[in-house]
Amino acid sequence: MCRVHGGSAPQVKAKALERLKALQDPAITRLEQLIGSVQEQVALGAIKDVLDRTGLKPTGKLEHSLKVDTDSKTEDQLKARLAEIAAEWEQERKARVHAD
Repeated sequence: MCRVHGGSAPQVKAKALERLKALQDPAITRLEQLIGSVQEQVALGAIKDVLDRTGLKPTGKLEHSLKVDTDSKTEDQLKARLAEIAAEWEQERKARVHAD
C-alpha cells in the first residue's frame, strides 16, 4: 500500500511491524538450517548474516598519513592540532559506521 492510499497510517505501520515480527522466529530457524548447509557459500552467507546482525561485523581497515610542520609550532599548538585531527578522524569513522 502506498503512502497516498493509507500506507503511512499508524495502524497500517503497526500491522506491518506485527507481521514482520511474526516472521522473526521462522527466519531464525531457516538461518540455522542454512548455517548447516553442505553448500559452503550458503553456509558462509548465513554465518556472516548472524555475526553481522549480532554486532560482530568486521571493521574496515583505514590508514591515515599526516605531515605536520613541527619546527615552527609550540607544544600546545601541536597538541591542539592533533586533537583537531583526532576529532576529524572520529567524525569520519562515525560517518562510515552510519553508512554501513
